[in-house]
Amino acid sequence: MTTPQNFAWESTYRGERPEFGLGAKAPWSIGEPQPELLALIEAGKFHGDVLDVGCGEAAISLYLAERGYTTVGLDISPTAIELARGGYRVVTTMRDLGRRARLEEAAERAGVAGQLDVRLLDVTETDSIPGLVEGVVRDHGRIDVLVNNAGFAMAGFAEDMRMAEIRQQFDTNFFAHVAMTKAVLPVMRRQHAGHIIMVSSISGRVGQPVLSSYSSSKFALEGWSEALRLETFSLGIRVVLVEPGAFGTDIWQRNAKIGEDAFRADSPNRERGERFAAMAKKLHKADAIVVARLIARVAADPNPKLRYRIGFDAHLQRWLRAVLPWRIYEKLVVKAVKID
Repeated sequence: MTTPQNFAWESTYRGERPEFGLGAKAPWSIGEPQPELLALIEAGKFHGDVLDVGCGEAAISLYLAERGYTTVGLDISPTAIELARGGYRVVTTMRDLGRRARLEEAAERAGVAGQLDVRLLDVTETDSIPGLVEGVVRDHGRIDVLVNNAGFAMAGFAEDMRMAEIRQQFDTNFFAHVAMTKAVLPVMRRQHAGHIIMVSSISGRVGQPVLSSYSSSKFALEGWSEALRLETFSLGIRVVLVEPGAFGTDIWQRNAKIGEDAFRADSPNRERGERFAAMAKKLHKADAIVVARLIARVAADPNPKLRYRIGFDAHLQRWLRAVLPWRIYEKLVVKAVKID
């Protein structure tokens, strides 16, 4: 079977990508493969393994799995299916293997059930990560792509957030990504190649009110990943940040948490918090499959950019933040999210 790498390196596509938002033309040009990887393909030794660590990003895992990637992820993730569709073997992880039926059913419908390898992992239990990575390498030989998409959103005004809640947010959204990446880096260094794809958020570029803990964890991920990109570039490793806007994933349902003090009777922010919650429920959330497809394309690109922003709202927020004077921007945002 032709791997996604073969296809990507033999073809060049340029065209409209509406999911990039604002009607922007997104040139998608795939260059020549790195010589050492091309030699592996020609020798029949390139297996297209991907490690996808995700939490509740169902569309991403499914899309990757249908394209043949190997990913390790948490819970049902459309990325895994998209990668498997591209010819990768997908090692996908879950905190609760009792929920694997949804992923397996989706993979069966997509015709990629044989491409999935489901394993147990809670990324916040960082001591278990090295053993998992060793097992993946032992069973599959290599890891060509790591997709870090574990995450949840902790909502609440900064004044009301407990320190334990903020630490919990960082444990999953930042430190788990760091631990997973550090475990995989020696493997990619030996290979002289590999992609590390961090699923960040527009909230990592633009601070979001009532989501200060979530935004700060994503800002930390952005800074760490940008530095890591520079440190590993000469090693043949490519670190990429994907920055979605609002998409219909579990981060809005099962992976959404509210600070314990957010709606307590004596909270000075209770009324504003209720207005914000009502506004958030009405937000349009696009289909997460477009994010999964973007990740699959990045995985197949031998020379990806550092950042990929996706979603109309993501582009709009970043544009407004860049062009408006702060005194105007802050009044606009405070009014828009109903906390004025």
